[in-house]
Amino acid sequence: LGREESASALPSRASTASHESDLGSLELRLRALLSGGWWAVVCAGPQKFQKELEACLELAREDVELSRLGSRRSSAFLERRSRATSAARPSHAYLFLEEGEEMAKKLTDCRRWLMQTFTAADESAAEGHEAASAGREWYAEHPPVQAARRTSQDIDDSMWAMIRDPEAARLLERSGSPGFDALAFSALPSVLGKPLQCLGYRIIKEGLLEALSNQGIVKKALEHKFDSCLVRFLGATDALYSSVPYHNSAHAADVMMTMEWILKSAYMRAQVSALDHLMVMVAAAIHDVGHPGRNNLFLIKTMHPLAINYNDKSVLENMHLAKSFEVMRQENETNWFRLLRRDHRPNDFDEGDSGHLQPGQDLQQYMRRGLIDMVLATDMARHADHVRKLELYAEDIREEREGEFLGELPKSSVLQRLSKHSLRQEALENKLLLLESTLHAADLSNPSRPHPIMLQWTARVLEEFWLQGDEERSLGLEISPMCDREVGNKSVAKGQIGFIDFVIKPFYSPLAEIIPEMGEAVDELAKNRTFWAQMEENKVLMEDIFASLP
Repeated sequence: LGREESASALPSRASTASHESDLGSLELRLRALLSGGWWAVVCAGPQKFQKELEACLELAREDVELSRLGSRRSSAFLERRSRATSAARPSHAYLFLEEGEEMAKKLTDCRRWLMQTFTAADESAAEGHEAASAGREWYAEHPPVQAARRTSQDIDDSMWAMIRDPEAARLLERSGSPGFDALAFSALPSVLGKPLQCLGYRIIKEGLLEALSNQGIVKKALEHKFDSCLVRFLGATDALYSSVPYHNSAHAADVMMTMEWILKSAYMRAQVSALDHLMVMVAAAIHDVGHPGRNNLFLIKTMHPLAINYNDKSVLENMHLAKSFEVMRQENETNWFRLLRRDHRPNDFDEGDSGHLQPGQDLQQYMRRGLIDMVLATDMARHADHVRKLELYAEDIREEREGEFLGELPKSSVLQRLSKHSLRQEALENKLLLLESTLHAADLSNPSRPHPIMLQWTARVLEEFWLQGDEERSLGLEISPMCDREVGNKSVAKGQIGFIDFVIKPFYSPLAEIIPEMGEAVDELAKNRTFWAQMEENKVLMEDIFASLP
């Protein structure tokens, strides 16, 4: 409900560091809306529903307070709010809640309208996340196992031939670890230039499809079709990547497998559902699809058609998403998305709701919201915001681990059920923050990889940057930062030290606090920094630094 008349999303725990909502201003603004007559259109009549709208006002106001406190402090706030029902001072919301389930439903519907119209909160995605997360404990306790199910004859034959290739098998021994060499794997003749399809096929067959089916995310009758569509989609995605030095399908495969390593950590296994795992795999695959080897700044400076289409805002990232969904929807054979359930019920009956069958949740909306947020999060223009939010998230985790969790929400009350809207939205935002941050970390993981892999990717990203600088020079444009070949040739080591110190380390440090297994990446980062410091101290020439590369 925020600062603008049009209203932005209710701030999450991480977003309130830069600005906190003015609760008094919020109340005045909503009361003005109530008196303006708009609600007479939404509801049947002014007198009959005035009480519901007043209750909406109070709950919406308290939603902002919940967001300001942070999700891990919210339960204590809700407990205090529950006790307030017996306080001497009357409250429209609490008087209203005492009038029963039918009236509570009217309040819920009214509140949903308020949230959908005046905020960016996504109730459908939040409900889909909650439904998909119902099987999270099962997924965490059942490690993936090799499945023998077949997709379609032509795909199975080519994929199994790749997996049985001795060199592919050797490289795949390191899959799901920082030591996986995506460049070497992508170059294998048996991979046929489709590393995303090959690796995605392997992930699907190692238990992901089985988990999606067992949890009802994909109907069992459609399991074979979903499998085939997803694998074909990954193959189509491979074909959309350009043959540029860095942002190619090998890079996407590298990010995909880095995420597989991160997802194996204890913390992530406790947080991530099977549907989240699928979303992460697809987001990694599509996050740079169609990349032209030029960055957003170049596209904006040259008024490229993409920059015009996307109004200079996350130009490439918006293009990656749009292109991926376009390809997915063009052919039924690649449209796995449409096979996700839009009526998912993790349980037949919702606990505490008198046995009434609850409406199914839309998993497609959650998947689309997650993919959009994750890919947009790879825009480097958002990096500083990522660091700030991640630090706050790590602070919350630290407090929880130190025993400062403030208690559970009281059971069996209408108030509890209504308050779930706030907590459900918080759960969605926190989950997406975690997935966005880890994907962004995987996208930037090169300096934290074992030395030979780090060196290969460094040479490639520098070449792509410098090719952009060469074009900018030929067009008479100002050369973008890090894209000047003449300057860069003389300062490779210095540039890498700065990138580690000011970009990667501040981001990886709080991430390793949340996910201790990522301490391995932080240690490797320190080793690589030492290497670059030695190169800088000894004034080693660029050609000598990369002399060992093939």
